[in-house]
Amino acid sequence: TNYTVTYSNNVNPGTATVTIKGIGKYAGTIKKTFMIRPEIPTGIKAESTKTTIRVSFTRKTTADKYYIYLDGKYNGCVVTKNYFTIKNLKPGTKHKVSVKSISVSGKTQYYSLMSNTVTVSTKK
Repeated sequence: TNYTVTYSNNVNPGTATVTIKGIGKYAGTIKKTFMIRPEIPTGIKAESTKTTIRVSFTRKTTADKYYIYLDGKYNGCVVTKNYFTIKNLKPGTKHKVSVKSISVSGKTQYYSLMSNTVTVSTKK
């Protein structure tokens, strides 16, 4: 009863604003911005052969593309589908795979937090 709260641009990934305005005896307005990130990819699965790992995951409505990470490092894989095959790996090696969602608005990209990590070994 002493203030109002309004939000703007708070649905899609990007910068959102919250405004708190005093009412009656309480004067003043505070505006703050906050980041809305794309959804974190879920359902990460990895299947392997001797030299490849096929990564799949659940698509997110707030994502335009995904970055695939191998052993904690971005390996240059940018995908728009919900799967990707990492090639030219050594047989019998253990790897950790994770994914980030990216939402694009104009020239700006917004990144999700990292997905859960899945550990998989290539076959011997």
